[in-house]
Amino acid sequence: MQVTKNCLSYDQTELDYQAMLTTAEVAFTLLRESINRHLQELSKYPLSRRFWAAIVYLTGDAKCLNIVAETLHTLREGLNRYELRVVNKPEIKEVN
Repeated sequence: MQVTKNCLSYDQTELDYQAMLTTAEVAFTLLRESINRHLQELSKYPLSRRFWAAIVYLTGDAKCLNIVAETLHTLREGLNRYELRVVNKPEIKEVN
C-alpha cells in the first residue's frame, strides 16, 4: 500500500510535497524531544560519563536540528511559491 504520492519510474522521480513537509515536521519534533532528554541528562549527571555522552549526542542533534528547521521553514514557505527547483542533486553516473 502506497501512503504517499512519491513515484519512481525508469528515468523520472516524483516527490510528494506534503510527504516531505510531514517528514520534516516529524524530524523536527523528534529532534527537539531528543535534545530535551540530553539537556535533562546534563543536569542530572554533572561531569559523569553520561554527562559527556549527552554533550556528544546533543551536539549532533543540534546540527541536525539546524538542517531540519531550515528545511521545514523552506517547505512551509514554499507552499506560497509558484516554482519549485531541486538543487544539490548529485549527478547521474553512467553505468557501462
